[in-house]
Amino acid sequence: MRHIFLVNSMFFFFFSCTINNYTTLERQQVSSEFLGLVPGFIEPEDVYQIIDNLGITWIRKGFHWADIEREQGLFDFGKYDDLVDDVNRNDKRLLAMLAYEVPWTSAEKGRVVNADDISLYLDFVKEVVSRYRGRIKAYEIWNEPNWIFWKGTDTEFYELTKRTVQIIRKTDPDALILGGAFWRVPNRFIEKMFDYGAFDDIDIISFHPYASNPEKSLKLYDRLLEILKNKKFEGEIWVTEIGFPTNGWYPTRVSEDKYPGYIIKTLSGLAARGANKIFWYELSDNYDKYKKGLRIDSEKFFGLLYPDLTYKKGAFAFALCGKYLSNTIYIPDFSRNIGFPLSITALYFQGENNSTLVLWKNGAGSSLIHLSLPGTGHLRHDISSENSILIQNEIDISVNSTPLFLTWK
Repeated sequence: MRHIFLVNSMFFFFFSCTINNYTTLERQQVSSEFLGLVPGFIEPEDVYQIIDNLGITWIRKGFHWADIEREQGLFDFGKYDDLVDDVNRNDKRLLAMLAYEVPWTSAEKGRVVNADDISLYLDFVKEVVSRYRGRIKAYEIWNEPNWIFWKGTDTEFYELTKRTVQIIRKTDPDALILGGAFWRVPNRFIEKMFDYGAFDDIDIISFHPYASNPEKSLKLYDRLLEILKNKKFEGEIWVTEIGFPTNGWYPTRVSEDKYPGYIIKTLSGLAARGANKIFWYELSDNYDKYKKGLRIDSEKFFGLLYPDLTYKKGAFAFALCGKYLSNTIYIPDFSRNIGFPLSITALYFQGENNSTLVLWKNGAGSSLIHLSLPGTGHLRHDISSENSILIQNEIDISVNSTPLFLTWK
């Protein structure tokens, strides 16, 4: 066992993080606004205080074509006006996802938007962007088109994306434009979008790396990053949906006891990889505890909170990341092994006034390591509650699959 040590009096640590390919990562700036939310609802008003406490800055909401233009040419923005006003009044940023079919187009039954109807969708997009110019910060084109939410042809979607980018860029030049919104990483679909020119003027590519555990989600990010590097894409990557249900039948289900660890690994791992924004799905569970079939539908159990808006254990882990990882620099190891077992992942984030070290062991069992930390006020945080304890800067500590979250000044 060896010590983490200080080099030239600067807070640079040398970690052996061969597992999960962390040794190949570059330094990353973690934005002060890197956490977002995909909420089923954001009412009542005091929900914004909870969102603040969780460290969330961005809100992703669907702006549904069928809600806004129920008849061709007749637009009703009533509930969306209130949403935009509330988000801005509470100093949040809004990502508007523009999607889904309307019943009055000429598209065949079961289709979404065919080639003849793309212009109608573009009329809808132009109305939304014109109305909220300067008040909505970013727009995302559709949702998971490679899965169940697009029933047209792939080529029709490529064309819709390309023309939507042009309309948004012309209508609100300052708005950020997101394309993709892929479910997982459909390699061929993505490559063909590039080849078609659908991403020629896009700012950000978004995707949803749902998987059975954080490690597999991070591998999906790595796979997307490799595709984008090959295509010489220089924009940002946003994870506009990620989450794990704590009940139901989905194979991605995790117990509530393990939920905090999943959140820590997912958020810190994505931040270390350079994900500019990470939107958690979602704010609260939405089950009725008196309704039969409670444990069947996993969609009702993705929340950070229970239906009464009290914290699940995972919410405390999320808030830790919001507080201590925001506005930091992730500093990877410098390819030098100082004696950590190769099975240990160690992620170091350096802020202006604090440092954060996240540790966990990959696989079963535990490993005893010795830490020698600089600074003062060393805390070990309980990732499942608000509790923390003071620790010595020189400490022997056991590391297992549950992440350790250490901070100091």
